[in-house]
Amino acid sequence: MKDILRRLLEAEEAGRQEAAGLEAAGEELLRQAAAERDALVAQIQLETARQVDELTRETTVRVEDEREAIIRSAAEAVQRLRTEAASRRPAAIDRVVAILLGEAAA
Repeated sequence: MKDILRRLLEAEEAGRQEAAGLEAAGEELLRQAAAERDALVAQIQLETARQVDELTRETTVRVEDEREAIIRSAAEAVQRLRTEAASRRPAAIDRVVAILLGEAAA
């Protein structure tokens, strides 16, 4: 009987030790998983930041190109208007002179 009780106590102790070992192994696995998760999060954050920087640069270039195109277009329009105004000026002056001469004759 004492022998059976001693074996039961030994088995219980062995079970406790095995459970403690399994718990420690489980905790280590959890720590490793957390470390891997943190590494992945950091990697994703770096990649996201890189992509945002790249998109920002691309957008800045596109906006600058569009701004320059608008400036060129506006400059061309101003030049066209100046040219048109200059070509119409002699005819307008002739009309004014004719009007003035007509009034002077009257």
